[in-house]
Amino acid sequence: MPGTTRRRPGRPAVYRMLLFDGYFTHLELPFVEFCEEYDILPFCFPPHLTHLIQPLDVSVFGVFKHHHKVCIQDKVRTGNLDFSVFDFLSAFETFHKETFTCHTVLNGWRATGLDPKHVNSSVIIARLGDFLERKRAEEARQERGAGEPPSPPPRLRNVECSMNTIYKIQESTRSS
Repeated sequence: MPGTTRRRPGRPAVYRMLLFDGYFTHLELPFVEFCEEYDILPFCFPPHLTHLIQPLDVSVFGVFKHHHKVCIQDKVRTGNLDFSVFDFLSAFETFHKETFTCHTVLNGWRATGLDPKHVNSSVIIARLGDFLERKRAEEARQERGAGEPPSPPPRLRNVECSMNTIYKIQESTRSS
């Protein structure tokens, strides 16, 4: 892995964090052993929450979708009602350049609280808390008049569990 060296005997480890989704191949033994050998701390995003805390999902892909939509709208305005794969590929370079800018990518890291220069767990907790609040309000609207509120679905339990884990990490780092 470029820029990654094995730990030298007698020297302290310089750890790096690797953020990834929970795809099962990322959790296989050779991967974990490689991370351990090269002082890499693997951090798996909580399931079903990457749209909230994965930097590319938060900033880049939303902007990418916007520029793709604008491209399609331009084609439709000129009377081209058939946007084929070939049209997509010919337009791809344009909206790729407009999307994958240094500014957009860095904003994604800042917006999620995962800026490499300053990880801010309060931002992560706030994003997860806002999501949890919206989902609970949505469920309450659906369940009005149904008597006892239902237990939260698995997705909301994942959010609560992730928030509790982050709170515990915050507390342990403050007390250290």
